[in-house]
Amino acid sequence: MTEITPRVIADAYTGWAQQWAPQARNAKVILNSIMQYAVAPLGIIDKNPAREVPVIRRKKRKEIFAPGISELIELRAAVAAYMADPDRPGPALSPLLLDTTDLILLTGLRIGEVLGLRWDHDIFLPGDMPHIVVNGAVKEKGGPKIFEAMPKSESGLRVIALPEVAVEILRRRESGRNGKTCEQGFEYAFSTRSGRPNGPQDVHRQLRNVRAAAGLPANYVPHALRRTVGTEIADFYNLNAAAQFLGHAHARVTEKHYAKRSHETPDVRSLLTATHDLVTGRGVTDMTVDALDQPAALDGIPVTSADTVLAALDGASVEEKMAAINALMASMFGQTASL
Repeated sequence: MTEITPRVIADAYTGWAQQWAPQARNAKVILNSIMQYAVAPLGIIDKNPAREVPVIRRKKRKEIFAPGISELIELRAAVAAYMADPDRPGPALSPLLLDTTDLILLTGLRIGEVLGLRWDHDIFLPGDMPHIVVNGAVKEKGGPKIFEAMPKSESGLRVIALPEVAVEILRRRESGRNGKTCEQGFEYAFSTRSGRPNGPQDVHRQLRNVRAAAGLPANYVPHALRRTVGTEIADFYNLNAAAQFLGHAHARVTEKHYAKRSHETPDVRSLLTATHDLVTGRGVTDMTVDALDQPAALDGIPVTSADTVLAALDGASVEEKMAAINALMASMFGQTASL
């Protein structure tokens, strides 16, 4: 223990913090307690070396950019304007960018997962519930575009029901194959003229041109749209639902990197007002003892506060007064509330 110096603790603490900051902070607290115990009452060392190691402050959470409705409208308008610009250099653009961004918004897929959708393996349009199965993604790792047959993790393997708009996009792309089949090498929903899959950089390149033409910030990227999906699902349902839909193994990943934190708190005014009224004896209107199923002695007396109930029961036993108050609480907070 005498060989444990502040430098030793600092090196270990820094290493822990790089892997998992919360556990590192907890470990330092425990180590500080151990070393302090070694100082007194044990007297093994003269001073606590852990106290000389400063706490690594938590990094301020980076604001998640998840485009809202107005920003998405702006983005789609910029894409459409760029595609229709007669002065734009180069050949006419295909609907690649517009279709991939729309499908991300409709399915929450990663850009590589959208581009990896295959007609015979992953896309199922007939039937009562058209859907896709996320079986892999197109990747570019400094070389040619390749399809990796497994998603990013086991949780990434998922079945997603398709909204009607998504079905329309895929049917249009399917008809655009002009009879070319998977057996002829045209198995991807997004492919080049030769049948090779489009890659993420094909989409990013077009989007960079759109941003430059429209003056949009650099954070307008396909993955930002996936964050929009995560935020919408987390707000409407919960984080676990968003994590499952996006293919995350843990909801904390969704919360940290995808779901934009809302600064609006839930509207709980009625709940807190009811609590305050009960504590202060303020009026609780539109209730009668009849509604609370009270004894006949209270029939027809409007209940405006806890004091009203007690006054109406003047001379009643403590048990009767408590029963009346409990009935009032049950009407405000549910049948389980009681004193």
